[in-house]
Amino acid sequence: MACGALLEYVRVTQRGSIPRLEFPKTYKQQNFMLIDASARRNLELFSTQFGEKKGSLISVIDHTVTASGGRLLKQMLASPLACSKAINLRLSTAQFFVNNHEPRRKIREILSNIPDIERSLSRLILGRGSPKDMNLLKIGLEKTLELSEFLCKIESGENGSLPQQYVIQVADTGIQMQIPASRAGMTVKSDESELSTIHKSLGNHKDLFELLNSAILDNNLSSVKEGGFINPKYNSELSELSYILNNSNKLVTKLRESYRDLTGIAALKILHNNILGYYVEVSANHKITSDIFIHRQSLANSMRYTTNELKELENKILTARDAAISLEVKIFSELCSEVAKESEKIALAANALAKLDIRATFAELAVQNNYVKPIIDDSKEFNIRNGRHPVVEVNDKFIANSINLAGIHLITGPNMAGKSTFLRQNALIAVLAHMGSFVPAESAHIGVIDKIFSRVGATDNITAGYSTFMVEMIETATIVNQATDRSLVILDEIGRGTGVYDGLSIAQAVIEHIHNVNKCRAIFATHYHELTKVSKYLKNVKCFCVKIREWNGEVIFLHEVIEGIADESYGIHVAKLAGFPDSVLNRASEVFEELKA
Repeated sequence: MACGALLEYVRVTQRGSIPRLEFPKTYKQQNFMLIDASARRNLELFSTQFGEKKGSLISVIDHTVTASGGRLLKQMLASPLACSKAINLRLSTAQFFVNNHEPRRKIREILSNIPDIERSLSRLILGRGSPKDMNLLKIGLEKTLELSEFLCKIESGENGSLPQQYVIQVADTGIQMQIPASRAGMTVKSDESELSTIHKSLGNHKDLFELLNSAILDNNLSSVKEGGFINPKYNSELSELSYILNNSNKLVTKLRESYRDLTGIAALKILHNNILGYYVEVSANHKITSDIFIHRQSLANSMRYTTNELKELENKILTARDAAISLEVKIFSELCSEVAKESEKIALAANALAKLDIRATFAELAVQNNYVKPIIDDSKEFNIRNGRHPVVEVNDKFIANSINLAGIHLITGPNMAGKSTFLRQNALIAVLAHMGSFVPAESAHIGVIDKIFSRVGATDNITAGYSTFMVEMIETATIVNQATDRSLVILDEIGRGTGVYDGLSIAQAVIEHIHNVNKCRAIFATHYHELTKVSKYLKNVKCFCVKIREWNGEVIFLHEVIEGIADESYGIHVAKLAGFPDSVLNRASEVFEELKA
């Protein structure tokens, strides 16, 4: 019923012109990782806290070379997979491209020359397409055929060997997935690799390409009303009209020569003016006796005539352009109908191109940035050795950190020490792995995560009437209410926006709830050193801190996460780094000592 209502809405808003629509697909949330709006914002997946793309995760991983690949990558980032078999299928294809440089280079080269056929197809089907769209589609089909031919060579073993894959039925989804035999653990039907599946999805569009190639000229005209985009050789009538348009002077000259031969008057001319149009002119001394000449005008020194043949030629010349444009519009419409017949296959090919682009992109990313293939399974492991923040490491020398997360890691340490970066990097590594990408680490073993929750930093929401503390509480409430034993939670401070005892009480209650009820993997950064006592009675809570070094009265942040508890927050030192005057710093130190006493 909902699909029917949607279709009716499209029909009404598009005035009866239904666009190309794919068959509805069943979407099951359990097959995808949930990343809510708050987590997307906090993890800076698509933009930074300042609203800029640069500095976001997408800015680092988007090395796609096709428009459709870029769009699909964003969809994958918004909804990573939560099915280990499907993830490993993607990883296997990416691994093939990591191992085989030349096929990866060649495929990316071909893909980079493929236009956005998905968008062009949609415009053509909607009746809003231009000759430019048809030409782009033609180019896209040509490159798709070239790519398909290259994939044939790969499958034959000329450019690397494909890992054997097997088809299995993903429980309760009706979807067939292909995984390596070594991971199947069951007797299943042998089948081709994902690359072969993508190859099949590209289809064979040779007939349509040859049709478009014979009909469409290589130009980028934006309107059918301009004409000049159909190859004259494609249609005999158009060929004749085109010849007339391009050779009108030659045709007139040819007719003039035949009239000179007929009359024997060497000085006979065929001229043109706005009143008579084309006419035959001879001097008054000559007399034309042939019946085909019709007298039009007598002047003192000349006589003017016309003929039926000249009238017919004039009419052809004057109407040729309009007739040619009209014919080209008709041919264009016929070509659109042929494209529409193949629209589903073309759309399938466009999607396959996008997938291929992303798999090759992930391989390129892995090679360039020294990423490693993660182990993804149905365990509850979260073991990352020497992981790195994928965005921060691009511009800065980065200190790698490891984590073996089985419950809750409680992290203490001063501001500026790197706690928030550590929290985010582990969440981002998890996101990348679930997309089917290699990850920035020496090794990674991650059990499937169903949801990622992130409460890192907070701002007020004036339009909704929410204070910073209220926003923080709403985000935290979402976590304790929705996190499951397969979720990953990262929390950077809770309770800062209220009194110390209120904040400490809320933070401790949240940790206990996550430990006892949600039972999920969580990383919790805090300045409340009193919270570390929960590790004494909550068996799955471990305490870690960020290593620092004091030297000559200065504090050096080493950005290394180690097991233990931080003894100080070094807030006054951070204030010094921020440029506080000495008088304020000295007074702060005095007050600090008084409070400690």
